Amino acid sequence: MKSKTLKIALILTLVGWLVIVPLASAAPATQDEPPQIPSLIEFLRLLTTTVGVGMVVSFALAQLERFQNVSAQAKFWIVFAICMVLPLAAQALINLIPAPTITTLEPYWQAAAGGFTVFIGSQVFYTLVLKKKAASGS
Repeated sequence: MKSKTLKIALILTLVGWLVIVPLASAAPATQDEPPQIPSLIEFLRLLTTTVGVGMVVSFALAQLERFQNVSAQAKFWIVFAICMVLPLAAQALINLIPAPTITTLEPYWQAAAGGFTVFIGSQVFYTLVLKKKAASGS
């Protein structure tokens, strides 16, 4: 029994040295810069993709109580309209807004996006605290 356990431990150690150590040493020891908020143009480009549209649809419509009360057919057409209009509008903004205007708007975008990010983080933390309290029964 001890020899079998020892063999398993040796195999796991070997796998660790072969897989985990190279991965860990390949990663940077420290992060040079904190994560950056995407620029306004990067955000608009994201909204032209399936990922961007999906994020907006899932976040926005989950928050709207009125949307939850409409019929299935109405939900279908609302989601369809958002999925069609949002990427087209984002692409139109990319094409139509002059570069100097984007440069002027960028600091305001960064401030608003930063505030929104902090807001979302606070809501996630608040939800986790509520779930923890509910689980503990207090």
